[in-house]
Amino acid sequence: MKKCALQESSRVRARVHGNHGPDRKALPSFRLLGCLNQNLFHSLERLVVEQLAGHSPDYNDINNPATYEIAQACTLKTYFTPAYRQILLQTTDRPEGGVPDEWEYTDYIENADGFAEIINQFANPHFRARIAVLPPEEKLDWHIDTNTSYACRVSIMVHGQQEFLINRGGNIEQQIMKAGEIWFSNTGFSHSVAVIGDEPRVSVLVGCHHSAIEHLMPCRD
Repeated sequence: MKKCALQESSRVRARVHGNHGPDRKALPSFRLLGCLNQNLFHSLERLVVEQLAGHSPDYNDINNPATYEIAQACTLKTYFTPAYRQILLQTTDRPEGGVPDEWEYTDYIENADGFAEIINQFANPHFRARIAVLPPEEKLDWHIDTNTSYACRVSIMVHGQQEFLINRGGNIEQQIMKAGEIWFSNTGFSHSVAVIGDEPRVSVLVGCHHSAIEHLMPCRD
């Protein structure tokens, strides 16, 4: 299994640990934070469809080196399929001249404010919300994002199903995630994601500090 090699950047290495929440070892691998009711789910579907329709099929925010450095400390070509797409829903008004911190991405792009009403019910405040699309039979290879002490990840499943694997000290833990579910995943550990079935997996990924979700997710026993 490949391991995520951190870039030779002190700024990126600093993101392995932070002071915004418990260390990854103190939190569970997965936690179901809730499920969208029918009305909320259909509202989210419509918002996602509108955003996807408003961008060309080859538009991908992950191709922007500045925004991608915020998300990952791995090499894109090594760990991520070229078919994987992200569309940022939140941006920052920070002037150019340096990569902002992830939590500076709080300003919603045009026609995307409706996402906040839904996301805030599970992660409030949150930052760097984005739509992530992974086609059928595709897989995101093993990689590490950031320690939960720096930032936590919440996934709202919109379409399709995925198998989420976490390698926790050599013990591989699995979780199947389905449309309408909201999950915390401990992406401070090495993890991979694979699409289940012949439908694309579409999700809304959100960054937040632990304090935004701690009422829904107690620490690990």
